[in-house]
Amino acid sequence: MDANGVHIINGGSAPTSTALATLGLDGAADYTFSITWEISGMQFRAGDL
Repeated sequence: MDANGVHIINGGSAPTSTALATLGLDGAADYTFSITWEISGMQFRAGDL
């Protein structure tokens, strides 16, 4: 992956983001999201994102 510019970093011990889909009796889906973004000690340079 390194040759393709992909770098693996340690994301820390925080829980990952989750998504929960629940189907109702009528077949309609209800979605609940828990989004987190925390990378301990990581610094980005301008243009990295």
